[in-house]
Amino acid sequence: MSTKKIELAVSKGSGVRHQIRVLEKRLGDGYTQRAADGLNNVALKYEAVWTGLTKEEAGELVVDLRRWGGVETFKVETLPDGLSETNWICKDWSVEWVSAERRNIRAMLEEDFSL
Repeated sequence: MSTKKIELAVSKGSGVRHQIRVLEKRLGDGYTQRAADGLNNVALKYEAVWTGLTKEEAGELVVDLRRWGGVETFKVETLPDGLSETNWICKDWSVEWVSAERRNIRAMLEEDFSL
């Protein structure tokens, strides 16, 4: 179980996307056969946006994301709709310099089903 956490509240503009993996085989006469790809074939992706962070808050968040390196799972405590209990990994994020003291971070979180 993950003990790593992000405690910063996500900002307006964050949202969830559902990614579905399906095995598909096209057969003759236009017939297609489909099946779920694995037990957890519906995975969530959450585009987390943090706006107006101080450069220190942004720096700490980036250090955590780099340290976890897209392989270690973590939780985000402030996500809506029960998503705060979901284990996430992050392999893609960006930092925007708004001013000398403020930063925006946008990260694509991927649901992780590992034990």
